[in-house]
Amino acid sequence: MRDSMISKFALACVAAIFTGGATAGLVAEGTPAPAAQIAEASLATPISAIANPDSSFRNVAVQFNNGKSFGRVVGVALDGAGRATRVRVALDDMPSEKIWLDQDDLVYSRSRDVIVAHDVHAPTMAIADAR
Repeated sequence: MRDSMISKFALACVAAIFTGGATAGLVAEGTPAPAAQIAEASLATPISAIANPDSSFRNVAVQFNNGKSFGRVVGVALDGAGRATRVRVALDDMPSEKIWLDQDDLVYSRSRDVIVAHDVHAPTMAIADAR
């Protein structure tokens, strides 16, 4: 009789496995996973929300969405409340060339200590370089 008995622990484990499997079906079928850009944005803060942007962003790397750095912050334009509206970036490939990037395209990742530029493309940079 002792051979056919199941311990309470084993029974609890089996119940947990079945419960987990049953609740896994509660996720909506066909729901697309969030894009990498959206997932990254949730882990970052708009640059206008960072206090003391002059000191916080000094010499911070600026990256594309894919993680490739293309420059470093060399200046910050502030509004009347002391919040960042634009950042001036010295390009890695051409350090003498500096461009301004608008706050709408930028977020700050505290975990990586970088500014991520979400909507900066090569044509935009070429136009900015010409100014």
